[in-house]
Order: sequence, then C-alpha cells, then structure tokens
Amino acid sequence: MKYGLIGKGISKSLSPAIHRQIFQELAIEEEYLLFDMEEKEVENHLNEFRSGGRGRNVTMPYKQVVMPFLDEIDPAAQAIGAVNTISNKDGILKGWNTDYWGFSWMLKRMKGTPQGKSVAFLGTGGVMKAGFRYFYDHGASALYIVSRNPEKTMKQFEGTDWWNDPRVHWLDYRGLEEVKGDYLVNCTPCGMVAGLPACAVPESVVQNFHSVLEVIYHPWETELVRIARRSGKPVENGFSLLLGQAIAAEEIWQKKTLSDSLFEEIYEELSDREEKR
Repeated sequence: MKYGLIGKGISKSLSPAIHRQIFQELAIEEEYLLFDMEEKEVENHLNEFRSGGRGRNVTMPYKQVVMPFLDEIDPAAQAIGAVNTISNKDGILKGWNTDYWGFSWMLKRMKGTPQGKSVAFLGTGGVMKAGFRYFYDHGASALYIVSRNPEKTMKQFEGTDWWNDPRVHWLDYRGLEEVKGDYLVNCTPCGMVAGLPACAVPESVVQNFHSVLEVIYHPWETELVRIARRSGKPVENGFSLLLGQAIAAEEIWQKKTLSDSLFEEIYEELSDREEKR
C-alpha cells in the first residue's frame, strides 16, 4: 500500500500502468494500487497512509477534499487550490499539484515555450487552474479565461494574487472569436462526455491560434484535435499531461530527477496501446 491513486470510479485509470513502468525502469520493487472510495472514507485512508505509505495520487472528485487532512501544501498547489499528489515523510503529509508540471511536458513535446506567449483557456476547472498557473508563472504575455459566464467566473477567482494583473482577460465564447493567439487550451469535457458539443469552439476559433493543447486523451483524437491536425497546427492531447504529472509525482516521491528519455520511452510504449483502444 505504499503507492496508489485515490479517487472514485477509477477502475479504468492508466495510472497503474504508467507508475509500474516507471518502477520497472528505476528497478523499484513496488506496486501501484487503485483506491476507489467514497468521500467519507478519504480521511481514514489518509490516516492509515501516514503509518506506512510513500505516495498517493489524487483524482476527481477528491483533489480539494484531501486538502484539510494534510500537514503541508506546496505553494503552487495552494495557489491552484487543488492537490493531485501526496508525499509522506515520517508521517508528515504534504500536498502537491503535479498537473502544473504536466503542462511543461506537453510543451516539451511540442517544442514550445510559455515565455512571451498568449494563451486562451476553455473552461474553469481544476486542470485549467493548474495550466493557468504554469503559464502565468512562466512568463505568458496574455492569458484569456474563457467561460459561458465571465462575471460569475471572475467571482470564483476573486482574491487571487493575479487578480489585478493586466495580462489576465475574462471572455465569453463570443468574445474569444475576436482573439488571435499562440495556444488554445481545452480544459472542458467537450469531446469526451456524451450530450456535450464535440468541440467547445468552432473551427474558425481554432484557426486563430498557432497551437492547440487538449487535456483529454480518451478518446485519443477529439474533434478539436482533428480540426487542429487538419489545419496543420501543432497539437498535443492529454496523454502527455497525464504522463508528465506522473513523472513529476515520482520525482517528488523518489527524490530524484527523471530523464526526458524515460518520459519518451514510456510515452511511445503506452500511447500506442491507448490510441488503439
């Protein structure tokens, strides 16, 4: 029980395959287990984790639920308002958000940089907050937060340390049609959840951006990804985000830096299988 994932409805998660591959590459003889539980079970699980665990990942719907039960929270995770990784050192539990660093791996695969770039985020959930924070901290020149109700969204973020930063803009989807930029980042479930539009924006909006980041990896190719590829635009789906955040979590737990080649090796092996699902 040293390593594993806390969540609900996670039986099909790719995390065990990813972490077991990392363990194999690092010659670590450990298992990575799935802990599917109800919210009322989270506190007790973390108390048991204190006595013998090393690392936990946390997925929806518990990324905020776990926070009151932790002893420390990394500043980036605190700013994002969500934890997806927990480390245990001598019974002291610390929360991190490695989705933050997952975005750096997405950009590495695209040979991109956040410095001096403009980026538009579709959606306002936890992954968007991590991506926003990464681009904000690494020198983006303009950041657009796009939602159906910008006024309501502004209240959600009121009081943050970037609230009055002139680089940040609030838009609805119609307003986004007037923007041209470097990165379009989809953090909505459009393309994954039945009953929602296949793509959150029309093709004309996609055409206004140089590159596309899609946080969804199942299905492997969403409508947004298809539009971007058809237009010849650099595009990355969410598998690199998933793998990147896992690599970052292992770096925290193992206290070592893992190589880019390890990322690429695991990416090639697992992405091929996932693409064919």
